[in-house]
Amino acid sequence: MSNTAEQRAHLLKYMELGLRPIPLRGKVANYHWKSFVLTQSNMESYITPGTNWGIRTGQIPIGTYFYAVDIDDKLLLSRFMELNPLPEKAPIVSTGRGFHIYLSWGMPAETRHSPGLDIIANGYVVVPPSVHPSGKIYRFIVPLGSHIPMLNPRSIYWPLPTLPFRPNPIAGNARNSAGHLGGDSFDWDNIFNGVSEGQRHNTLVRYLGILHSRWDTEDEALAKVSEWNKLNNPPIPEHELVTTVRYCYREWGRRKVGNGNR
Repeated sequence: MSNTAEQRAHLLKYMELGLRPIPLRGKVANYHWKSFVLTQSNMESYITPGTNWGIRTGQIPIGTYFYAVDIDDKLLLSRFMELNPLPEKAPIVSTGRGFHIYLSWGMPAETRHSPGLDIIANGYVVVPPSVHPSGKIYRFIVPLGSHIPMLNPRSIYWPLPTLPFRPNPIAGNARNSAGHLGGDSFDWDNIFNGVSEGQRHNTLVRYLGILHSRWDTEDEALAKVSEWNKLNNPPIPEHELVTTVRYCYREWGRRKVGNGNR
C-alpha cells in the first residue's frame, strides 16, 4: 500500500513536469477523469492511503505530447532497447508484469497495439507509487529527470506480425483441391515440419487464424502451437509465443464483437 508521503512526493514531481495526474481505484479512473485537474490546492483531498494514480497521455502545458510505451513482459525490455535506442535518461517504470517507458514528442502520437507492446497515447498510464493488483508496486528503475525525453513514436520498431484477417473456417484438417490446409494459397504443406527464423511469426499467426476459425479456445490453440513451435529452427521464445496467442485471440474477439457476432 502506498503511503501519503510517497504519493505527495511523486505528484509534485509529475506536476512540476507538466504531467496531469488522476486518482485511480485499482487501475480504473473515475468517469470524469478527462476533465479532472489536480492542483497543489486540491491535492490533499485526494491523497489517501492505498490510492493509486495515473497520468493522462496527450498534450502537456510545455507544448509537447506525452505518451508511454507499455511492454507487457519483463523479458522483452532488452529486445525493445536493442531495436529502439532510447534517449538518454528516458524514465522507465517497473509494472506488475512489464515496463512503461515515458516519452514525448512535438506532435500527437498514435495509439498502437502489437503483441507484447502497446503505445499509449490517448488515455492514461498507471504510475508510481501505485500498487498493481498482483501486489507489486510500480517503481522507477530509471527516474524522472528535469524533462520527458523526446522520441518520434513513428520511429519505434517492433518486428512482430501485423494481424491478418482470419482465414475461412475449415473442418478438422481438411485440405482444399490444391492440397493446402486452410483454403488459401499459403504453403501449409511444409509448416508442420517446422519453419526457420524469418518465417516463424507470420506462420504462427496464420496457424492461429485457422485454429480460431475452428473455434479452438485460447488454451487449446496455445497447446497446439507450442507443439508446432518445437519443430522450428530455432523455436520462438516461449514468452513471445504466449504473448502472440493472447494478442491474436483478444484482437479477433474484438473484431467479432464489432461485427455484431456474439
